[in-house]
Amino acid sequence: MRKYYLFVIKDKIIKTYNNDLKGLYINLYQIYKNKKNNINYLISLFEQLCLPFQVDILANYLNHLPHLQQNGKKYLYKKNGEVSLMELSYPTIVIMSNRNLPYFFRMLNLYNKKILVCDFDNHDYFWLSMQKSQEIEYN
Repeated sequence: MRKYYLFVIKDKIIKTYNNDLKGLYINLYQIYKNKKNNINYLISLFEQLCLPFQVDILANYLNHLPHLQQNGKKYLYKKNGEVSLMELSYPTIVIMSNRNLPYFFRMLNLYNKKILVCDFDNHDYFWLSMQKSQEIEYN
């Protein structure tokens, strides 16, 4: 099972890190790794890099999908052998899945084309909009 963290990246940051996606990943990894230390600095860094998710809009959309089970801000998708759990929050969306290309990725790609997906446990990262239809190439 993989755990993905999704971030909406600001336009100016995309331009700044255009040729250095690893540098952007490292900054996000530092936020993830040090989330309990120096919280003011980490919040400031996050606000420089990312935009918040519009949780209310996403929740409204997800609540109307018949094949999802909901518990608060968590959504479970179980179909065709896939088991994926998505948790909504303003700074990031966390998805745990037994698939490399979870159902939620396709839906979120329609929501925003500037989402960076990070798997901090496996040190993988990629633009959600650059995924292939069936498989994702990891760095």
